[in-house]
Amino acid sequence: MGWASGTTDSWLRPPVKVGGRYALLDVLGRGGNGEVWRAHDHITGDHVAVKLLDPTGGAQEAQTRREIASLRAVQVPGVVRLLDEGREGGRGYLVMELIRGAPFPGVALPVSWREIAELTRSLLEILSRVHAAGVVHQDIKPSNVLVHEGQPTLLDFGVAWGGLYDEVKGGDRAGTPAYMAPEQVERGVLSSATDLYSLGTMLFEALSGRLPFDCETAYQMMFARCISAPIPLGSCATDAPAAVVELVEEMIQRDPARRPRDAREVLDRLAGHASCVRALVPCGGDPWSLDELRAMIVGPDRIFHIPEDAAAVLWSRTGGEREKVRSEIDSWVRVGFARRDGARIVLDRSAVDRLIQPESRVSPAELGTEAHALAWAHAATADTLRPGTPGRLAHLMRALPTGRSGGLADVVVEAIASARRSLSDGHTGRGLAALADAWLTANRVGEPVPQEVLRELFALWTELSLVDGTPAAIDRALHELARARYVAPVADLEALLQAAVVIHRSSARAFEEASALPAFAEPALERWRHAVRIQAARAGPLDRERETVESLRAWSAPSADPQDQAAFASWEAWTLYRRGLYVEAAERHLTSVELDRLPASRLSSMVAAASALLEGFHPERALELAAQARAIAAESRLTYLEARACWIERAALYRLDRTTTPDLALVESVRAVGVGGLYAMAALTEAAVAWRGGDARAARELAMAAYREWSAAGRRWAPDMARSLALACGAEAQPDEATTLTREALACPVPTAGLQVLALLAVGLQPVGAVNADDVSRLAALVPTDAWMKRAAILSTDEALGHLRGRVQVG
Repeated sequence: MGWASGTTDSWLRPPVKVGGRYALLDVLGRGGNGEVWRAHDHITGDHVAVKLLDPTGGAQEAQTRREIASLRAVQVPGVVRLLDEGREGGRGYLVMELIRGAPFPGVALPVSWREIAELTRSLLEILSRVHAAGVVHQDIKPSNVLVHEGQPTLLDFGVAWGGLYDEVKGGDRAGTPAYMAPEQVERGVLSSATDLYSLGTMLFEALSGRLPFDCETAYQMMFARCISAPIPLGSCATDAPAAVVELVEEMIQRDPARRPRDAREVLDRLAGHASCVRALVPCGGDPWSLDELRAMIVGPDRIFHIPEDAAAVLWSRTGGEREKVRSEIDSWVRVGFARRDGARIVLDRSAVDRLIQPESRVSPAELGTEAHALAWAHAATADTLRPGTPGRLAHLMRALPTGRSGGLADVVVEAIASARRSLSDGHTGRGLAALADAWLTANRVGEPVPQEVLRELFALWTELSLVDGTPAAIDRALHELARARYVAPVADLEALLQAAVVIHRSSARAFEEASALPAFAEPALERWRHAVRIQAARAGPLDRERETVESLRAWSAPSADPQDQAAFASWEAWTLYRRGLYVEAAERHLTSVELDRLPASRLSSMVAAASALLEGFHPERALELAAQARAIAAESRLTYLEARACWIERAALYRLDRTTTPDLALVESVRAVGVGGLYAMAALTEAAVAWRGGDARAARELAMAAYREWSAAGRRWAPDMARSLALACGAEAQPDEATTLTREALACPVPTAGLQVLALLAVGLQPVGAVNADDVSRLAALVPTDAWMKRAAILSTDEALGHLRGRVQVG
């Protein structure tokens, strides 16, 4: 990760392997909380950076959780990627991509503005995305910005916290004395302006070769910026353009309010133009239409519905009137719901869900201690509404300045009621938004809330995140749970979410972590504990999955709760699926649909039934059911389930020979959902479409994308299909690769998959000499003869046998 090489007295020495896959090679460096090693990932073959954390107790653990939560929140280009995490021998570890480069600006100081202009713009783009994700880095300095071939990468989020969604106040502060902002020293409010101060100091140093304050010690340097003005940049960087000098000097102003508003404003000024929102929305002219408002929004409409929904909110609040639109967009950017991107604005799905809520219009000023004239009116209105009524939460939030009894606790309780209503209606995103708004309000107001109320809030947040199913929702929940550890009992909730994350990232240790989860008093979370354990078991031997499901029969049988019965029916269905009994699995999933009372989990079973029908050679029924599920998921904005339904539709159309052009836009939309396995399946389906259509290059690239995703997750059989298709499309084979793939194909428990791998190797003219007619006949005999003419993922059995004739003596 760019740490300097060095020596260490570590107790871990090569060739120790961490997490069952990362072989430690050599130490890159040591910091205040652990060592960073260069390591080899035995699954992907890549070199990675493994940060081994010192086992120093609670404070260290909290900082680790903070770093993980921040890295999860800022999975954007230009930021070092978190690849994995876990514990080994009592020590926590993080696995990140290995970044090469030199500290900013990557060359000796001082430098001219011309030399670093593009580099600075790139860094500002990265910083704007970090802030848009709700994170303040808190330690921007040259060694945390590595430059390689002119491109910067931002590292080390170990002290990152808070951000535009939730201002940071008090608590432990960290940073590097030479680059810390005055508010960090004085324990004031941190915001995006804090990072701009540090970046301004870096630019000052790069252009002048010195720091803005002339001090002998770190202590003097920290406090000089709180009481003194910095040295004028123009006096020591005489060649720098006047506009750049002025801008850098503004960035290092003592008062955050006198600095640029955000990184995007700095970029706009460097480009020589004003706020893009003002440029986009001039005050005069006719109102914008709904379609014109939609064109202002950056983000996928397919699956995510971001431009559609954000434009609808903008229209409902402004009627398209240009000055109102400009003011509304400015407010979104100011509070962190959106960021600017040239002449357009960028939002994510969670931000749109929060904007849809009435509570998003409650400004921080309305939560202040001074009661205003309408506060009591809002309190009276709230008292007339039943708990959970739409809009009641906004009234209670606006009533906070009255100081009425129960104030903040009532807000949290109402948010819980609102979120439960959203769960019952199938709108999990809105439920998550209500909880996020309540937690944000609790942080801003600072009034104590009973622990049992906060526990209920975070338990429901955990449940909704798991129902939502997207990594973004789970990552946000983990981020907030890391912050809540000292105000509510949430360790078991963190463990449950962590186990859910591990299932997608590292199947090798998923079952172990899932089996160690504690029991939950909350029935919904107890169901999720069992569900996560079964999902983890599915990555291992079939017998283990069957035993795990069977062990829960005694748990579900006496239960009068239909949710327990629905869950068990679904778990049984997955076991049937693994046994190759696809039609029976579909029927069991549909039984779960009939029993389930919650729209989201009912829809999940419907999608699973469609998937089982697809593999059971019933693509027409799968297509019909997937289309129904997609429409329901789109209406409820259930992103993950809509993406799965879209993939099943495409796979069914391919198997019915009704599509000849790959849907690359769908692949990208599914990729944005963040579930690697689903992305791999979508990529493989479109690779097959491209291959049939004669586009070998697109097919090879898509197949390799699927192969990399499945390989990184430690999957055994799925990567073989993708790699074999890539070889059939001209990819270069590694030594003995065909032999390995052939051996795996013969051992594959899914006969259609094994046959397809062998046939694709034959298509790619790879040696399959170890295969004989008996091997092929054995696999073919396991496929129902009435399904031989029907396509599977890539080939039908008849097609596979046809490709193997001549290479293998097949009857």
